[in-house]
Amino acid sequence: MLGVFLGHPFAGSWNDGSRLASVESVAERGTFVLDDSLFVFPYGPKAGGPNPYDPKSEVLAKRGTLDLMQIDGHFYSDKSPLPTLVLAWSWKIFRGLGAPDPQNNPSFFCRVMNFLAGALPFALGAAAVWILAWRLASNPKQAIWLFIAGVFSGLPLAYSRFANNHIVVWAAVAWLFLFLDGLSRNGRKPCFFNLVFAGTCLGVAYATDSGIGPGLLIATLVWTVQNPKEILQRWGGLSLGAIPFVVGHHSLGYLIAGTFGPMNANPAFFQWPGSPFHPDSLTGGFKHSHLGKFLIYSGDMLFGKKGFVFHTGVGLLGLLVLFRWVDTPSKSLPRGMFVTAGVTFALGFLVYALGSNNQSGLCRSVRWFVPLGIPLWYVSAPLVCGGGGKFCVFVSSIGVGLWVAAWGAALGPWNGDVLPGYWVVVVVLVGLGVYSLCQTQKERKLNLSNADSKPG
Repeated sequence: MLGVFLGHPFAGSWNDGSRLASVESVAERGTFVLDDSLFVFPYGPKAGGPNPYDPKSEVLAKRGTLDLMQIDGHFYSDKSPLPTLVLAWSWKIFRGLGAPDPQNNPSFFCRVMNFLAGALPFALGAAAVWILAWRLASNPKQAIWLFIAGVFSGLPLAYSRFANNHIVVWAAVAWLFLFLDGLSRNGRKPCFFNLVFAGTCLGVAYATDSGIGPGLLIATLVWTVQNPKEILQRWGGLSLGAIPFVVGHHSLGYLIAGTFGPMNANPAFFQWPGSPFHPDSLTGGFKHSHLGKFLIYSGDMLFGKKGFVFHTGVGLLGLLVLFRWVDTPSKSLPRGMFVTAGVTFALGFLVYALGSNNQSGLCRSVRWFVPLGIPLWYVSAPLVCGGGGKFCVFVSSIGVGLWVAAWGAALGPWNGDVLPGYWVVVVVLVGLGVYSLCQTQKERKLNLSNADSKPG
């Protein structure tokens, strides 16, 4: 229901305009070619007709999306093609039920797509976080705080407002962690169907985001080797779920662009008159002249004006837990899941830190990292069971994240302005992090002292 109210009857950026152009072209004309799409040429053949873009943006309304590749003289979307097919088939159902032609009524088309590729994935991901929160918590109060921390504290709500890859991958990662966590619990016999469902989530993420997906694949492979006795069963189930999506993703890329690699990393496809992209600005390959620039850029992505960590509520706590600078309470996570979460975050971050130099363009925080909020939330979850200072720090971080989420919901994902009060957010979260570090040091010293005082 929240998505129905927050969704918009228009495209809000080049990003979602490119995705909607692809969906509209496949559904209405049976082609990935965008030459006739109103999202590429907003007025199309009917000058002065309905415009599919945010009426507050004259640039978008006049120029349309520029997130385009040109292959053999035709325009194509630079977005992953497999989600386009799913959304196009969904739109055909609406058309069969009497939905209007997008060319004549783009507002209805945009509202439906923003729901299907924004609000609906948000709701599905929230369902996974809800189930996982109850599994990780010791009582209902803790479960509710965990749910709020994972869903409403940070960036997901902002990205639920428009069609985009990032909220889809966020939902896929949430369900993947739910299945892997359940499969990792001691005393449970592995369910092959749950492995297949986990593989499906992995395949969806891989086919939707060429940066996060491969890293997530490696992290899941790391999870499989945690229990050598079940490795063949784990590989079999995960492969059965993931392979159709992986094969479909690369096959469509080959049919469209003649390449099995990421289409949008090929500079040749962006050398068309008026293209805003140059080889140095495309994501893919090492984009930094020396190590120093890479380190500065990486730090800026995490802690700068668009810093992902400070836009993620309990993200800083999760990062401190991953580095073992803050101890979690005795209720630990399943064996192997902590490592899996760490590898997921590290590889997802490094792919974009190494292969980009534009912080994902005009958007709320670093949009590529939205799915990485799940592993940070997951490893920090035991803190809510700690009571005392740990619980208070966790809840306080949630409160700061709610401020981030509220402004994100109000301004949407494609607003690149610095979050109002952002530096206050930074100061508060850093203060909470320092307090957690001090508490951990005191606990370690106390435990060491108690160990020394015991008779040998």
